[in-house]
Amino acid sequence: MKGDVYCMMEKGVFDDAKKSGLYQPESIAEVGFIHCCSELHQLVEVANAFYASYPNVILTRIERVRLRSKILDEEAADERFRGRGETFPHIFGPLNMDAVVEAAEMPRDEVGGLMLPPQFGI
Repeated sequence: MKGDVYCMMEKGVFDDAKKSGLYQPESIAEVGFIHCCSELHQLVEVANAFYASYPNVILTRIERVRLRSKILDEEAADERFRGRGETFPHIFGPLNMDAVVEAAEMPRDEVGGLMLPPQFGI
């Protein structure tokens, strides 16, 4: 089994998910799954492509074995990330928050770009 997966969410959404115990973003209704990353090198590019406009972004580390919903590694859903020979994990259903084993706010660089939190660093 592959290692952990990573999911980003806006801080208010993260706080609500922690309280309820489930993260159920609109993407489940729209495309049927939650977008995630499996490699740390994917995170900064994905974060800046999709979360740059959010003031506070939380990066979570999820243990696959704790997930209650099905997870599959598939080609990227977004054209910008296809054709690289990489796969991205997709969680087909809500994320049970007890599968999240680490979470930290993503800091910004001097021009406002999102970066990995130090504890997630490569």
